[in-house]
Amino acid sequence: MRVVTHAPTTTGTLWIKEPVAGRTPPMFSRVCVALVASLVLVACGSSEPHQTELERDPTASNNEVAFLDLDLEGKISRFLEAPNSTLAANIASVMGQTGDPRWSPWLIDVLRLGFSSETTRTATRALADISGLGSKGNAADDFVNYGSWVRNQTFDLEPDYRKWKLAFLGALDPSYPTLLKDIKSLELLSHIQWGGVRRGGIPELNNPEHIKAGGAHFLQPDELVIGVVINTTPIAYPLRFINHHELLNDLVDDVPITLGYCSLCRTGIVYLTELPGEVLNFQTSGLLIDSNKIMVDNNSNSLWRHIRGDAIAGPKSGTTLTTVPSVTTNWSLWTEKYPTSLTISTPDTTWFPGQSERQPIAYDYTPNSAYQRYYSEEDLWFPAPTAPTTSLELKDEVVGITLENMELAIPVEDLGSVPFVADTSEGTLLILPTGAGARVYKSSEMETPDLLALDMIGTQWTETHVAVPLQHTPQQTFVFERVPSTQMFWFAWHALHPDTHIREKSPTYE
Repeated sequence: MRVVTHAPTTTGTLWIKEPVAGRTPPMFSRVCVALVASLVLVACGSSEPHQTELERDPTASNNEVAFLDLDLEGKISRFLEAPNSTLAANIASVMGQTGDPRWSPWLIDVLRLGFSSETTRTATRALADISGLGSKGNAADDFVNYGSWVRNQTFDLEPDYRKWKLAFLGALDPSYPTLLKDIKSLELLSHIQWGGVRRGGIPELNNPEHIKAGGAHFLQPDELVIGVVINTTPIAYPLRFINHHELLNDLVDDVPITLGYCSLCRTGIVYLTELPGEVLNFQTSGLLIDSNKIMVDNNSNSLWRHIRGDAIAGPKSGTTLTTVPSVTTNWSLWTEKYPTSLTISTPDTTWFPGQSERQPIAYDYTPNSAYQRYYSEEDLWFPAPTAPTTSLELKDEVVGITLENMELAIPVEDLGSVPFVADTSEGTLLILPTGAGARVYKSSEMETPDLLALDMIGTQWTETHVAVPLQHTPQQTFVFERVPSTQMFWFAWHALHPDTHIREKSPTYE
């Protein structure tokens, strides 16, 4: 990690650590956190020593009542007027003493920012008392442990929680309160966490140079790409680039698209970005929900959930982007099907025009260089709903399929290399493995899938449909249509689809 950027505040400059190869771990420098607290304190117009908040005359007017004589709600109000670590530690302690689980989201916010070692210890003790879960022994693991526990609960949050949350996030990036103020659901707001960088802290790729597959000599046959066909133009985006930048705005065959990639849940999704009268341009917001990135468009400053593609705050709220079918595969298999495919050239060093204080970022684009530590560990870096105990680990990759009335997860390691079918209550699914993922097709009319000659499919398929010969009459074919599917870590799929089926030995799902 290194300091490469800054976020303006009302009183000065807040330096934030940005990742050289991805996102920062959950608990960044305590020095940075202390600076956040001091800047907010000054911004709120208070220059008095922290102790005066505790020693004011209890017989004075309400604003001069000693902090310790206030009830919890009063203490929260006083803290929001002039945040500092002493008040935060006292509030966390009182919240824990109540034993009331509804304070848990508030405590997670305290634990996330830290403020000081004492504040972190106090918030941890409070969460341990309320949840009954023991501490993991360090702030980063406790943040995930208690945060995931909180994510599994339902709380009746007080209206003041909005002000509390926005104050905490606003200390990190002054744009956050404006971006989040329209979120009506306090529960949804409580699920949002800071990801370790401010808005734009992970620089997106904008209109990268396209090159022909034959000229991409730097790509290795077995390296992973995300392939998509726009109109009739195939293009593959190498993960060696996308895993660093996490977001790409492009124009392919005159069609504007965005490829959003969440390295934390290992999923890439391609969206059409042309809306009536405008083309949306996206960047990383620096915020997460269930360890999944939240995108922000530069047109309206609306926030969008990456996996769902829906706007949750801002003028575009309620709008859902159209998904373009894409697939994770390796470069050799993609070019075998599409030898004239486009790809992108190696990105140049990222510069920041007009921001002379920001150092340029030069990524290591060696395949698999990004997030090596995260992918080698079993644990998550951010809270997410707890997945059920199954044969799947949190970071096992699955191909998730969304049908009208059911969801299905197929473990990538179980895909094999040959096509297979799975019967569901909504029709027959045909899965074509890609070596690193799968394309999924569906027919609502095929009642006897055992009559299909799956071994005769070969390369006779497209990104939109596949015609499968019948065993005894191969001149006849049965057409399957492409259905939406998304590849990601199991924990991320389950967070969105808690009632999902997992493909097991039985091929039938009701």
